[in-house]
Amino acid sequence: MTNTIFHGTIIRKEGIQYKVNLDTGTEISYVANATSFNVNIGDRVVVSFIGYNNKPVITNVYNKTNNGDIDCRSIEKITKISKSGLIDTYKINYNKPPLESFFTVTNGQDGVDGKGYPVLTSVTSNTISGLGTYTFTVSKNQNEVSYAVGDIIKIQAINSTFVYIIGRITSYTNRTLVINVSYANNSGTFNNWNIGLSGERGELSDMVNLIYPIGSPFFSFLIDEDPNIRFPGTNWVRIEENTYLVSAGPDLVGMTPIGSNNKTLTVSNLPNHNHSGSISSVSLTTNSNGSHTHKGYTNQVYQSGTNRTGFWNSGGEESASTFTQSSGEHTHSINTHGHNLTINSNGSGGAFDNRPKSLAIYMWRRIN
Repeated sequence: MTNTIFHGTIIRKEGIQYKVNLDTGTEISYVANATSFNVNIGDRVVVSFIGYNNKPVITNVYNKTNNGDIDCRSIEKITKISKSGLIDTYKINYNKPPLESFFTVTNGQDGVDGKGYPVLTSVTSNTISGLGTYTFTVSKNQNEVSYAVGDIIKIQAINSTFVYIIGRITSYTNRTLVINVSYANNSGTFNNWNIGLSGERGELSDMVNLIYPIGSPFFSFLIDEDPNIRFPGTNWVRIEENTYLVSAGPDLVGMTPIGSNNKTLTVSNLPNHNHSGSISSVSLTTNSNGSHTHKGYTNQVYQSGTNRTGFWNSGGEESASTFTQSSGEHTHSINTHGHNLTINSNGSGGAFDNRPKSLAIYMWRRIN
């Protein structure tokens, strides 16, 4: 068997037992002397905790030599050799004579098994929304378990390990259990719970202030967790849905709202551009106008035996070209007309989504 061994000094005799101040600083009373030595106040001793009840016994005594050094026997083994009723007998083996000694330990009667603290369940529908009082109908009557008013318990949603409350039982009658919650982790409505013992939750304020100073963000990817509940005593506001974060600097002060998720373009947003068009060919016909005639003179002469007809000038000489008689100036008119050119419009002017590829998360900002 394994035994726990300590060293200490006898500070008082208590009947046939002793009070020992262990080197760890702990004082223990009713220590039996299991050695064959006489022990006195001030003696240095070895104390072992053995047996069913871990009863402390003196299993060795130090003897001082002339030069003040400590010289003692070492325990090699402690063995339980017999049991008679409630009395157990042990043998100690040493490395120096006397090589062995015996002692007995009287055990107490086994107590009645307690009711214990089994895990309770509840199917009560409850909405966890912060601190306060919550009532549950649980799986066992109060007289079947050891849970009592004042015990600290933890009630956790079976379907979500992120949602639980911690607090003290203020009432437990039949199967109705009431808890005053001192800490709530997340929120939500559930109807399936596990209930068990818990310790008092430690103070988190210093750590919270270190990790989340005022102005810090709080992000959660999967659970819409309210940090006002997670960190009692702090105040947080939700960052507006569909808001994107951008780095601030000298030209963009923190908390300055900018941009829009949807944008409608105006003419000034369009790049410089042109449109082309075409007109099909047409045929034009002028009106007839200025009906007139021209006169010319011809003479027929005989020259060298040949009759010739031609234009002659006023001197009676044949001329190569002769003007006809003028009949006056005239004009032609074309009816005036026009062409209409239409370029079709396109587009409806609707807004478009201006967001980059993104991942939605829950975001909060601490304000106090």
